[in-house]
Parts: sequence; structure tokens; C-alpha cells
Amino acid sequence: KANLLSAKSQAESCERALANAQAELAQSNGDTAVATEDLDDVIKRRQSDTAAKKAELDAAKERVVAANERFDAAQERVRQAEQEHAEAQTRAAAAEREKGSKAKLL
Repeated sequence: KANLLSAKSQAESCERALANAQAELAQSNGDTAVATEDLDDVIKRRQSDTAAKKAELDAAKERVVAANERFDAAQERVRQAEQEHAEAQTRAAAAEREKGSKAKLL
């Protein structure tokens, strides 16, 4: 009879331990779900931040490309102006020589 009472007592103790373990498992499962949601939120925010930073970087790159194109165009205009200036100086020098030659003939 003592063995039966001892076995029943052990069974009840095991049932309580099982119930506690199941409750702990349920709580742990809930904690895991919350942590997973938090992680998903962090990942989404990081992805959003990354997308925003990429868009900002792309816009900055576009501004650099546009500025380089404007610089190249301005540089070409300067080159053309320098060439036209040199040609005008050559024509002016030739005109001066021609004028000097005519003056000597007169």
C-alpha cells in the first residue's frame, strides 16, 4: 500500500512538473513570437533605411554626373573661345602687317 501511495505521489508530482514545463513552453513560444516580430520589424526598418540611403546615393551620383557634364561643356566652350581668340589675334596681326605694307607703298 505504501508503494501505491508513493507511486501516486510521484505521478502527481510528475503531472505538476509536466504542467509547469508546458506552461513554460507556452510562455517561451510566446516570447519567441514577440522576439521574431521585433526582429522582422528591425529588418524591415533596416531595409527601408538601406533603400532610402541607396536612393540618396543614386541621386548624389546623378548630381555628380550632371555637374561633370556641365563642366565638360564649359571646358569645351573655353577651348572654342581660346581658339577663336587666337584666330582673331592672327587676323589682327595679319591686318596690321598688311596696313604697314600699304603705308610703306604710299
